[in-house]
Amino acid sequence: MYKKIIFIFILALSSSLIHNDLMAQAEDSTIVKKKREHSPKAAAIMSGVLPGLGQIYNKKYLKPPIIYAGFGVLIHFANVNNTDYQNYKLAYSDRLAGITCDPNESDYCDDTIDQLRALKDQSRQLRDLDFILMAGLYILNIVDATVDAHLFDFDMSDDLSLKLNFGIDTYQTKTTLMPQLNLSIKL
Repeated sequence: MYKKIIFIFILALSSSLIHNDLMAQAEDSTIVKKKREHSPKAAAIMSGVLPGLGQIYNKKYLKPPIIYAGFGVLIHFANVNNTDYQNYKLAYSDRLAGITCDPNESDYCDDTIDQLRALKDQSRQLRDLDFILMAGLYILNIVDATVDAHLFDFDMSDDLSLKLNFGIDTYQTKTTLMPQLNLSIKL
């Protein structure tokens, strides 16, 4: 019984001391709310884990549908090219084995062995190109999220302007009208 009472007393005392200590710290220190930095590393990791998530983190909400449309188109073409490759491969191996072709069952009866080999190789190359383009789109997604995160806090004010003007060139012996590019920064 005494152990329970002592335990409750110590618990109450320690919570009281912790509360008083926290209150003293809050009164002594000024709370400075630090602006959360936009992390390019976090955007890159998010886009690496789930394509488009880094763009959402960067508040670029129109980019993920474009990314997923690109992946969808590439996956569709990879599937079509893989199906064609499998069909041409089967027709080519049947033709090499001497199996006769039934025109009612196959579309490849009129093709020669060389044509079937060329079509098989072309379908395989297109399928492989689709996979390479998917990897490129994945990497581009990560790079885009990283660059957008780096430029997230970039100042896009009216103080920076680039103008194309036409002026007279007086450095040559002839006076000519030349285009000029002027960059003006207001400080």
